[in-house]
Amino acid sequence: FKINYLNLPNPKLKISAYIPCFNNECTIGTTIESILNQNLRVDELIVIDDGSSDNSSNIIKRYEVKLISLKKNNGRGFVRNLATNECKNELILCCDATNRLAPNFLDIAIPCLIKDKSICSVSGPIKSLDRSNVVCRWRSRHLFKDYVLHQPNTINISSLITYGTLMKKSVILKLGNFDPLFRHSEDEDMAERINASNFHSIGHSDLEIICIKKNSLLEVFERYWRRNIGKKEKLNFST
Repeated sequence: FKINYLNLPNPKLKISAYIPCFNNECTIGTTIESILNQNLRVDELIVIDDGSSDNSSNIIKRYEVKLISLKKNNGRGFVRNLATNECKNELILCCDATNRLAPNFLDIAIPCLIKDKSICSVSGPIKSLDRSNVVCRWRSRHLFKDYVLHQPNTINISSLITYGTLMKKSVILKLGNFDPLFRHSEDEDMAERINASNFHSIGHSDLEIICIKKNSLLEVFERYWRRNIGKKEKLNFST
């Protein structure tokens, strides 16, 4: 891909953003601030509280964002489907409530999408903020693969990644939107539809996504299961 990064995005270009949140009281504030503090201001930020039982909702209310509170936990597919419909602009920035984005995330991501109509989403590698114990180090190596050295300013074909990405609303809707019945494999399901279409997703080495949550051993195993054994929300020992 040849993208001219000398032409910065139009400052009048409007961006929507959303954060799915479920019991993320320890990190949601930092995630919100990382989006509000982007060099290029987002036009709207929607936070969907997916039935949290902790103090997440009260923390979210401290910020000037649109809060959608769901009475029960519906799962990631339902939340992303709802968020895509709620966002009013074509370019949608999404970030999980356990991560933060670098201030220049939109500076780098927007040109990737507006210069090529076939690109529907762009994301980058995720890294751990905390590597202080064995669990965090195992997560960094086996889930995030922090050991991989990415050459600066490289762009590669990737899969749809929802932990921190900029995507085109029109393409997601054209392909049927996220399946609201999926509780955790909604991104993989959408990625398969993208791969079967004339669109594709890319990864950019300079996009910085930092995981700010310190997972427990059980949480790390659950994430590993979802990514490798529990694909499509079915028990699968093929990987």
